[in-house]
Amino acid sequence: MNTLLAWINENCELLGLVVEFCAAMGTVGALLVAFCQIGIDKKHRRNEEKLTYALNVAAWQEPTLEVKYEGLYVYEPVIIRNANSVPIYDVVVTAVGLFGAGPARKGEENDGDYRCRAIVSQVPPGEWLVWVPTMGGGMHVVYGMEVVFRDCRGNCWVRRGDGMLSQIKKNPLAFLSIELPPAWSKIEAVDAVLQS
Repeated sequence: MNTLLAWINENCELLGLVVEFCAAMGTVGALLVAFCQIGIDKKHRRNEEKLTYALNVAAWQEPTLEVKYEGLYVYEPVIIRNANSVPIYDVVVTAVGLFGAGPARKGEENDGDYRCRAIVSQVPPGEWLVWVPTMGGGMHVVYGMEVVFRDCRGNCWVRRGDGMLSQIKKNPLAFLSIELPPAWSKIEAVDAVLQS
């Protein structure tokens, strides 16, 4: 025991340096953890902002308006809602099959020249009406409206006919294999249509 105390007395300065070194390493470690957490929080906040923008866009069939018949097609009135403060671009609304013997459940699974879609160059903030051709409701087909769009930051999104939202890597027209130049559709303000 006396030899241990003697050794500690002889090396007291060295032991003090070891303790200071360990404390310094603990501080550096804590700083590294803090910086990593800041980076993670920043990335999470950016992803949340990006997703919030996309969550504000949807499309659905408007049940209070009559469908239009033209040749083989039944044109469904579809509302596009952009609840953001800036427009969305390269908007493609596709009639997808949710149930029955109809078209594919995902827009990109249909051919690029699939006729049951409307393509709009830009949709301002608000609610807008576009007419989407469908093949009607035969064979127990239930349609959903899928909307693919590009936001003002260049991020591209697809909201499926069942409401699911996901980011895509391609421009909406390329994602759906639509040849250029597309046949652009016109939109109308919902308020003006419902009042007439």
